[in-house]
Amino acid sequence: MKIRTASIALGFILAVLGCDSTSRVDCTACRTLTVASAKSDPEAWKGLESDLAAGKCVVIVVRKGESLPVDIKAVLPMATLRTQEVELVFDVDTYLMLQQGRLRTSPDGQRWADIQDFKAQRTLFGFTTSSLSLGLAASHENGVKATVDLTTK
Repeated sequence: MKIRTASIALGFILAVLGCDSTSRVDCTACRTLTVASAKSDPEAWKGLESDLAAGKCVVIVVRKGESLPVDIKAVLPMATLRTQEVELVFDVDTYLMLQQGRLRTSPDGQRWADIQDFKAQRTLFGFTTSSLSLGLAASHENGVKATVDLTTK
């Protein structure tokens, strides 16, 4: 009991100090799918929605060079970004874990971090800096254009 209490206390202290929250997860019981199989074997993806609704773990493997279509939508008080499909191309092998409304990522299928935990993502994927730039550009050819640039290095 003392070991467990010490472990909980240490976890709390690390969280307060701003350390990331990466964790090792045994995924052997998770259903594993590849992005490539979505095209080559769409039958493998049947039942995915019901598995997730039942709280089962699903891991999707995206290999370097593969891509996922992304629908982007933003509704702000002053404007709405129209839904638009863009392509997210992966530069490294990436594992995506879906379970109970959570999305986690991993570079190796063993160490995981919640998608919104930026510090943990930094630890797992090895980038040290990031920047977000929002701006407006204007030219005769394109008129006025809003720009968004999110970069990690």
